[in-house]
Amino acid sequence: GPQLVIARDPAGRPNIELINDPRNVAEGLPLLLDNPAAVGETFHLMAPHAFAYDTFVAHLAKLTGWPVVEVTVSWTLHLDFSIAKARAVLGYQPSRDIFQMVDDGWRAVQEGR
Repeated sequence: GPQLVIARDPAGRPNIELINDPRNVAEGLPLLLDNPAAVGETFHLMAPHAFAYDTFVAHLAKLTGWPVVEVTVSWTLHLDFSIAKARAVLGYQPSRDIFQMVDDGWRAVQEGR
């Protein structure tokens, strides 16, 4: 059957990444339109925080009941973006992280949507 994989580098660090829910972007875009301070500026309309894949995979395992396998790889990804500027200038408050995205999707599948 299916298995979930946690990849760690030789020091034991998992991948760290920031994956965004498009609903966060949809909530953030109107903040740009009505704010003169946004003109000519660049903002990251991203999820509220990055996540570690070991925590994410553990969450998936709870939902699915699938076993988890750990492997060691030569390197892991560490990717994060700051949304501090969007928070400070626009009042951006993203409401969904990776866990909310997965929970919403899992619930929809379970309900047959």
